Amino acid sequence: MLHLLPDYEMKGPLPYPDTATWTISVSVVIGALLALIMHAAFGAIPLWAPVAVLAIILLLLALHHRLRIGTKKTPLDAASDATAPLRQNGEQRLALVLEAGSLGFWDWHITAGRVEFGGRWAEMLGYPLDEIEPNISSWERLVHPEDMAIAQKALKKHFSGEAPEYACEHRLKKKDGTWLWVLDRGKVVERDAQGAPVRAIGIHADISESHAFREAEKLAAKRKDEFLATLAHELRNPLAPIRTGLQILKGNPNSEAASKAREMMERQLSHLVLLIDDLLDVSRITRGVLEMRHEKVLLQDAFNSAIESSCPVIDAAGHHLSVSIPEEPLVISGDPTRLSQILNNLLVNAARYTPPGGHIALSATRAGDEVVIQVKDDALGIPADMLEAVFDMFGQVNRSLSRAQGGLGIGLALVRNLVGLHGGTVHAESPGVGKGSTFVIRLPLAQATPTTTTDMSQETQPPKHDIESANILVVDDNPDGAESLALYLEMLGHKVAVAHDGATALASVTKKLPRKIFLDIGLPDISGYEVAQKIRQMPHGSEPYIVAVTGWGTEEDKRKSIEAGCNEHLTKPIDLADAERIIAA
Repeated sequence: MLHLLPDYEMKGPLPYPDTATWTISVSVVIGALLALIMHAAFGAIPLWAPVAVLAIILLLLALHHRLRIGTKKTPLDAASDATAPLRQNGEQRLALVLEAGSLGFWDWHITAGRVEFGGRWAEMLGYPLDEIEPNISSWERLVHPEDMAIAQKALKKHFSGEAPEYACEHRLKKKDGTWLWVLDRGKVVERDAQGAPVRAIGIHADISESHAFREAEKLAAKRKDEFLATLAHELRNPLAPIRTGLQILKGNPNSEAASKAREMMERQLSHLVLLIDDLLDVSRITRGVLEMRHEKVLLQDAFNSAIESSCPVIDAAGHHLSVSIPEEPLVISGDPTRLSQILNNLLVNAARYTPPGGHIALSATRAGDEVVIQVKDDALGIPADMLEAVFDMFGQVNRSLSRAQGGLGIGLALVRNLVGLHGGTVHAESPGVGKGSTFVIRLPLAQATPTTTTDMSQETQPPKHDIESANILVVDDNPDGAESLALYLEMLGHKVAVAHDGATALASVTKKLPRKIFLDIGLPDISGYEVAQKIRQMPHGSEPYIVAVTGWGTEEDKRKSIEAGCNEHLTKPIDLADAERIIAA
């Protein structure tokens, strides 16, 4: 009868018998005793006795089986109990993912029009969850009107089976009235017998930061392209009259037209040099290597220098410039060249954007330990949303107008950076478009004030020297550059030799030692630095005055020139007045 008992898996020590087992065992014993009693009483066992004993045993076995079925769980119950912890863990993991990713989820019962929102869906929009009605209308009311058509198109493509999932970037309206960019992504998880969607689930992810970053990248790329196009335009503008002027000089160099052409070419060349200087300054500021020398600077001197530089542009447009500055000396600790550049950029900017015959005012007032400088015009004005953007690199209020007026869109960016390097601030003010603008600079004043001021109108002019004939060597691999400088020096009465590479230059110096050498650094065979070093090693090689003439003009480049043996470093294109000064020394 042991095979009728339920099977137990024996693990570890033998377990105690359960109640049902004890009951069966006792019943068997009782049946056996009854049989013995009957045998003693009747002398023989009646026919009904075994049947009765067997019936009792079967009854007890049935009772035991009933008890076992009642206490033992079915396979389905066991499976449900086994998966309960998994379901609980899965829900916890989902909640953790939604929280960590700042995600909201939605469960859309499409046929019923009911939507269950959860996760951080309501929180990211600034709503308590109980304020969001669980229906599709809540979502429709929050989607930006410009984005609704895009979202509906994406949903339609997924519902029809054209797209494996629904994905769309759109804006949702927050409780404070602002708009939140989200990635809305989901999938149909249930369809009816005809294939129509019945239920879909998905998530909303906050992508505001990434969207703003992408938009900023697009704007930067657009500004870069516009800048490159403007740069090409600005470079071609002065090159065209220079080329025309060269043709005029070639045809009749002694005519009145030739004289005017020369003046025109000088103006255009100066414009090119300023463009290149601005570009180099932008590069240095971007890389954090802009070099400045700090000294005590009279604000009056910076005003005079800036006015002198900007007057040609102001006068050409017929503007009236008024200047107001306190009589007391105002001293700033800074770089005199950069301070003049700041004011010049603002004055030229005002002149460009003010209609002909306009008014420009430059003023300064003392405010405690600061000086407040203002450049005011009656120009085209600045929209309120552009008052800060005008200081961005390549930022211009009106690109089409800017092209007509000229400029690369970097002047005001330079102003802001240069003012910041002097410990000051700058901002723009404007009542609106067509109402002019004012640029306000605040700079800290220096502690000490000098007792004398510089009056440019009474500045002593350097004496003119009689330039004696001198032996001069011009070394440049650009034939036009070398020949033009040599021609100019010969017009002044000097004897000039020309070399286009380092070897020829050294041979010329060996043959006849010149008094002055204008030496290009970038030569085709050996560098100008090596040429200078070899000259200094020659007998009497210390006598020539060597001037490095190059397109590289950083402090590091100047240091290399001096270390190589050069006496001076000039950046191309050189001012011919510097050439005269050097020869006359």
